[in-house]
Amino acid sequence: MTAQGVAFGGLDTWIYSKPYAEAHSGGDVYYASSCATGRISRLLLADVAGHGHEVAATAADLRTLMRRFVNRLDQTEFVRLLNQQFGALSRQGVFATAIVTTFFEPSRRLTVCNAGHPRPLLYRAAERKWDFLGHEAPGIYS
Repeated sequence: MTAQGVAFGGLDTWIYSKPYAEAHSGGDVYYASSCATGRISRLLLADVAGHGHEVAATAADLRTLMRRFVNRLDQTEFVRLLNQQFGALSRQGVFATAIVTTFFEPSRRLTVCNAGHPRPLLYRAAERKWDFLGHEAPGIYS
């Protein structure tokens, strides 16, 4: 079970995950990365159908893909390759969804790609308010 906060690159994040039936791993995959300079932060949250060992290889592939793009600000290529991986999974009868975000600390710009997940919530500390991501303008937040 994971319940922890992580602060990096201008973001404060909190993750709670509990695998099904007390398994060591599950279909929820989450990764956070920060570029070499600490200015680009990327978060990936994916839900892959299945539990335990069934999804372990998919989780490892997603981790490898995240590492390839850790220093790139534009997440387009990363999301394109993620889509290809999910397409291959669907041909095997496995369903997956994901949210990819990239935060660029100098401009405080957050780019979001939502692939089948429910809309995430965003907490604005200055306003002490939660809101659905996507409420203001699709895809871009500052």
